[in-house]
Amino acid sequence: MRSLIINGSPRRNGTIGTMMRVASETLGPDAELVHIDDCRIAPCTACMRCRETGECSLPHDDGHDLADKIRNADLLVIGSPTHWGGMSAPLKNLFDRNVPVFMGESARGIPVARQKGKRALIVAACTTPYPFNIWMKQSRGTVRALREILRTGGYRIESIEIGGTKRFGTLPLRYPERLKSKLRKILRKTAGKAR
Repeated sequence: MRSLIINGSPRRNGTIGTMMRVASETLGPDAELVHIDDCRIAPCTACMRCRETGECSLPHDDGHDLADKIRNADLLVIGSPTHWGGMSAPLKNLFDRNVPVFMGESARGIPVARQKGKRALIVAACTTPYPFNIWMKQSRGTVRALREILRTGGYRIESIEIGGTKRFGTLPLRYPERLKSKLRKILRKTAGKAR
């Protein structure tokens, strides 16, 4: 199973960076870890040409390369810190630039999923403590936004929300263990269908 792991945090050793490293180690050699902060992706200009051509019309950059990696991955693991109740800006820019990777449109303008049946796991973290991170739609807002993109693409989605990161000295072991457990479950389900 080819896996693409996208670290949407600028902090490689923060909560999300740590969780994405754990995902990479768990998934093994067929997994590629990308740090969005290392990528140069021009902002979307809302020209809408991608809706007709199926590809972003801006000059080639890392956004195009990531589009190909997303298309070719069987499993997408996305981690994002929560910024104002949503995903990080570089991650949002990646998805804005790659709408046609996730969806096409019917003649009537109805969205058509382009990644149907693939799996995705979202990991969101925020400083707001549990349960307020959910009630106040902090980490829940990040998950909701990412889920909308992935659902439109046809992915089967699972998620992990981590609240109260401000008080962590080090990331509590329960979160990496939950991540490993979910990834192993996804791998078992996928392997079972391949037979």
